Amino acid sequence: MDDHIPRGHVHGDPVRSRRCATDTGIWVANYEAAFDGGYGALDTIPKDGIALRIWTTEGGTTTQSASSDTAFPISLDDFVPDASFGMFEDPVVATYESQGNGVRYRAGVWVSSGASEEDRGAVADIVASIRFP
Repeated sequence: MDDHIPRGHVHGDPVRSRRCATDTGIWVANYEAAFDGGYGALDTIPKDGIALRIWTTEGGTTTQSASSDTAFPISLDDFVPDASFGMFEDPVVATYESQGNGVRYRAGVWVSSGASEEDRGAVADIVASIRFP
């Protein structure tokens, strides 16, 4: 297992969750885990773990935003604590909603109390690099 996320190298898995709605996106983390589309891998996030999930939801009762596309770049400072993930005390969970090319996206970051400054910086760099074509 890596001690940190080396610049330019991350562990990542596609998100594909099937229920009445389908989540599609990607997980990026500083630890290896089976991100099966749900949140199961976060039940075992290490004390120094940090993970970023970016996804869109299709079907079900999701709504399309009528607002204009999000202005980029964004930063982790734009994320807000998310009470819908209240089952976690550690890691802390914060999310950000955006829209690109008319499609609504959500990003979530899970930060354990022991996550290194280098790993926090790597996730901040990833978030700041997000753009829509």
